[in-house]
Amino acid sequence: MHRLWDNIMPLREVVLFLTFFVSWSMCYKTPRHFPRTQTDQYTFEGLTSPELIQRSAGLEDRSFFIVINDVHADLWFKTGSDPNQRCVNGTGTAGVFGEHVCDTPFYALDAALQATAKAFPNPDFMLYLGDAPPHNWDPHGPILMDDKDVIDSIDRVIGSLTVAYPETVPVFPILGNHDTYPEECLPLKGKARTDWLGRVGDCYKRCSGMSDDSVATFKEYGWYTESLNDSTTLVVMNTVYYDMMNVYVMLGGCSDRTAPDQWTWLEDQFLAARAEGKKVLLALHRPVGYYSNKIEYDFCPHDSHLLENLLVEYSDVVPVSFAGHTHRDEWRIIRDELGAPSHSIIISPGATGYTLTNPGIRLVEWNPSTGEIIGWTQLYWDIDLSNKYDYLDLRVGYRAAEEYGLLNVNATVMADVSQDLVDDDRAFSSFYSHLYVENVEPESWTRSDRAFALCSIQHVDEAGYNKCLEELDS
Repeated sequence: MHRLWDNIMPLREVVLFLTFFVSWSMCYKTPRHFPRTQTDQYTFEGLTSPELIQRSAGLEDRSFFIVINDVHADLWFKTGSDPNQRCVNGTGTAGVFGEHVCDTPFYALDAALQATAKAFPNPDFMLYLGDAPPHNWDPHGPILMDDKDVIDSIDRVIGSLTVAYPETVPVFPILGNHDTYPEECLPLKGKARTDWLGRVGDCYKRCSGMSDDSVATFKEYGWYTESLNDSTTLVVMNTVYYDMMNVYVMLGGCSDRTAPDQWTWLEDQFLAARAEGKKVLLALHRPVGYYSNKIEYDFCPHDSHLLENLLVEYSDVVPVSFAGHTHRDEWRIIRDELGAPSHSIIISPGATGYTLTNPGIRLVEWNPSTGEIIGWTQLYWDIDLSNKYDYLDLRVGYRAAEEYGLLNVNATVMADVSQDLVDDDRAFSSFYSHLYVENVEPESWTRSDRAFALCSIQHVDEAGYNKCLEELDS
C-alpha cells in the first residue's frame, strides 16, 4: 500500500522540510499587525426568515445535530480592503460578508450562526470540527500571527458558537491543524505539547459538551470521548499527530512513534462500545484519502492504514465518521481487503470562502435511539449575493435524502450513490456544484475534474484510487 509514496518520499520529504523550516522559523518573527477590526460580538435581528429555512430543510419533528468546521474566522478582516491581500490591507472590493479568496469575517460568522439558531433552535448537540484561525499568517501574506493571536482566534470562535446556542446545546470541539502554533506544528511529546493543548483546552472548556474529565484528557492528548446517550458514544480524535505538514512529523518522515498511542486508546473505545451494545460516532478533523481536485493526500500513510484497518474491523460499531479539513462537500469510502464498502467518512465543507467555495453549516439527521446517521441538510450563504444586497441570505443548498435518495449514510449506501455519479453525468454535475458549495456552474467540470472527485470519494487506498483514475481519466 502507498508504494508510490515510498518511491517519492525522500525527495518530497526534503522539499517539505525546507519549505516548512522557512515558514516555521518565520512564524517566530515579530508579527506585522494591522488593527483588529472584527473584535465585537455581533448580534442581529432582521435575518433570513426562520420559517422559510425550516420548510426548505425538511427536518420537522426529526432529531438532528449541527456540524461546523474550518471556520478560519479573521479578526483582521477589513471591509473595503484588497482581496489579493487577504482582505486585511489595501483598498479593494472586500465585502462585509466575506470574499471567495479570503477568510470569514466574524460579522458574517455571527450572522450565520444566529440565523441558524433562530431557524433550528433545538439541535441535540453541535460538532465543531476545528480550524478557527485564519490563513493570513502565511509568511507571504500581510500578517504573521503570534501564539496569542491564535488562542484569541480560537477563543473568539468558541464565543460565537456558545453565544448563538445556549448551554443546553452541548458543543463538542476538535483540534484542527490550524489550531496550533506555529501552524501545523504540534509537538508529539513533552511539555511543549501539553502546554499548547492546555491553552487550547482552556478555550474549549467553555463548551458545555465537555466534562471535566474530557477537558483534562484533551489538555494531555488532544483527544477525548463523551457519552451522547445510552446508544451512542462520541469519540474525538486528534489527527494533527499524523499531519504530513506538521514539522515534528516531517522530521521523522512519518515514522516517528513518539506521539501518544492514539490507536490503542481508539481500539479500547471501540471495544467498550461493542461490549455495551453502543454505536460510536467518530469525529476527526483530517480525513484519510486523497483530495478531490488533485493527486495528493496529507495523512501519514502508515497511520492512515492503521485507522482504515480499525474502521473496517469495527464497522459494526462505528459505521460512519465525520471530518472536515478539505473545505469541500464530499465523502470517502473505506473498503475491506475484498473491496467491499465498510465505513463512510462524511466530510463537511468549511465555513469560509477561502478556497473558492461558499461558506456552509450542516444539519445532520440521526436516530438517537440507535445512533444511525440518516442524512444531512447543507446550509450556506452566497457571498456574492450577500454582499450585493448587504444581507446574509442563509439558504438550504440541498437535502441529501432527496438529492441522493438516501435511507442512511452507511458505506454500502454511499458506495451505491458514488456509482450512480459515475454512471450519470447529470447527477455528477449536481454533485460537482455541491462540492464547491454552489459556487461553480454544475456543468463546468472537465474530465480530469470528474475523475479526481469520483476516485477520491470511492477509494482511500492507493491501488484502488490509481485504478479508478486509469478507468475514468483515460
